[in-house]
Amino acid sequence: MALMLWLFPSITIAEKISFLIIDGDSYLVNKAVKGLELPENIEVEFFTIGDITNKKPARDFIAASRVIIVDVMMSELSKYLIENGDIRKKRVYALRGSRDDERLKKEGFLFDPDIAEYFNNLSVVNIRNLIYRVAHLEIDPSIVYRPVEKLPEIGIYHTLAEKFFTTYNEYRKWYAGRETFNEKAPWLAIMLFSSILIEGQVEAIDYIIERFEESGFNVLPCFGRDFNVITSFLMDKAKRSRIDLVLAFSLKFYSALNDQLQAALIDLDVPIFDAINLYSNTIDKWQKDPIGIPPMDMVWTIANPEISGLIEPDPLSGKVELFDQESGRSLFVLRPIKENIELLIPRLKKWFQLKKKENKDKKVAILYYNHSQGKQNVGASYLNVFRSIELILKRMKKEGYRVVFDHELSEETIKDLVLKYGRNIGSWAPGELNKMLNNEMVISLPVETYRKWFARLPENFRKNVIKQWGSIENSTIMIKNGKFIIPAI
Repeated sequence: MALMLWLFPSITIAEKISFLIIDGDSYLVNKAVKGLELPENIEVEFFTIGDITNKKPARDFIAASRVIIVDVMMSELSKYLIENGDIRKKRVYALRGSRDDERLKKEGFLFDPDIAEYFNNLSVVNIRNLIYRVAHLEIDPSIVYRPVEKLPEIGIYHTLAEKFFTTYNEYRKWYAGRETFNEKAPWLAIMLFSSILIEGQVEAIDYIIERFEESGFNVLPCFGRDFNVITSFLMDKAKRSRIDLVLAFSLKFYSALNDQLQAALIDLDVPIFDAINLYSNTIDKWQKDPIGIPPMDMVWTIANPEISGLIEPDPLSGKVELFDQESGRSLFVLRPIKENIELLIPRLKKWFQLKKKENKDKKVAILYYNHSQGKQNVGASYLNVFRSIELILKRMKKEGYRVVFDHELSEETIKDLVLKYGRNIGSWAPGELNKMLNNEMVISLPVETYRKWFARLPENFRKNVIKQWGSIENSTIMIKNGKFIIPAI
């Protein structure tokens, strides 16, 4: 018994630290955790929401952890901790920000700005020192940690450059010194989140930069707060645009409802394209899912950017699942969606050509909603369509577009013309269709021409169209004498 009492004080208590992260950071965090040098009694594991949902050992490890580090930007992670244990009995460090930080603070989450700063400057070295610092504070004061290696808050990145650029002039000088530089080529700005410029994710951005340069663009890839990027890099001090087009992976959470950002976007005055990085699903699942982007992600990938005036939303990158033999874990890396990039390149070139045209030489189609057939079904979420068209046309005329109108440009005139010639007519009202056909303003398209166009489309797409809408041979809506009648004015 005396021997047992003598040995007992030397027993070291085992400690566990759980690190809860989003999929996209798993590659970098895995690399950081592998290289940790901690006392043998401290065990560190990281988990994604997929690990937590599908693996009991992951849930058991988290439950046994007295110290937890969690990226609260993903609400599912913080929700799991709240619903599965007493957080106040643990030390839970929150990284990044949530929709409701104050509520999480009341639940017991610790928002330590010094700890969070490591994760705000993502790198293998900073992640390791984040863990070292937490272990120093909570487990063993003898553990040594280093300060954060800070990245620029705002900067310009390029695949081939050895550093980040912090001024436009510095980047322009470097870029113009390259053999491939073409002074006459259009400039394409790429707005990025700095968090995407990490190993396991930046490779997709590198591909996008290289591919657009190969296609004849000069590229300006920027990261940082949207307003600062626009005013520091994309415009000069006189608020003149330095670029011709923008491809925005950012502009997702801050919108033009913010007066400061709205003013900057108006001053910039160039087409901005909504570049989407798939967040919830892998590229493979997204391609196979008939829904595509999940409804919850639509808010920040499409709806919010539209408020800022972004156009043509395109998924250009997404995560791919890899298996790491050494750790026996699934990791996620970012990959480009090459087929979408190839579709976008010629469209950007066309937009650049369009941008150079005078407004009077541009052709513009205005689409409005008419579903289902009938006079009372021209609408758009309870908006006044006819009044809206009037205001749009008057503004376009003021801006130099050729608006040719034989009648007075008024709401009532537009309504009259739409109801006469610009609406769908059901097969139950053939007399109404005949009235439309008696006017020379009617636009028609031969069914045979449609068949030729339709035959060029991918087979699977054609099958789905026919499945949903039926074959052209059986259609009786807006067809007369072998021609489609196009509702237009």
